[in-house]
Amino acid sequence: MGVIQPHEFARMLMRLWPPGKFRTDPESNNYKLMLAIGDELSEVSQREIDLLEESDPRTTSELLPEWEEQYGLTDASGTDEERRARLQTRILSRYGFSARPVDYQRVMAPILDLDPADVEVIEITGVEAAAAGNARLIYQFYIYRNTALPGTPDLEFAQSELDEIAHSHTRGTVIESVNFFTDDPESLTDRDILSA
Repeated sequence: MGVIQPHEFARMLMRLWPPGKFRTDPESNNYKLMLAIGDELSEVSQREIDLLEESDPRTTSELLPEWEEQYGLTDASGTDEERRARLQTRILSRYGFSARPVDYQRVMAPILDLDPADVEVIEITGVEAAAAGNARLIYQFYIYRNTALPGTPDLEFAQSELDEIAHSHTRGTVIESVNFFTDDPESLTDRDILSA
């Protein structure tokens, strides 16, 4: 949907006039009057498009501070794109979340600057936990972002959002390295669960 130009509005308005011997050429006062009205209507048309963009947190810019305030985001640093990603992640984590891997992918994708399919949710199986000698590991999962993929992730915000999401007796950690187990007290002692 594009902005309707003033001359298009002027022509539309002229067609609404009753039939008669009115001058409607571009040099006539009638046309100039309709063009002035069309100019105002064109501005209204532009603001209509702006309103639609501002009502969507993925495209907002003018109302971004109000969106952030509404969702309790106090950090207004970064580019508008980064701020919109934080906002989108916050909204997704609060609504329609059922703690399935696909939900974590959908929620973490904007802030990790990835497509949802590129966000890996790594869950520890009972067999892997038993092999590590720590049955409690089954209550841990990881959100993995491959560093070879392009983009600029905000891992700190991703972790804080993940901590806010109510998990069912589990703890989630956002990671970017396959060596994240090395110094973890609940580690698999350098086992590479991605088999890389």
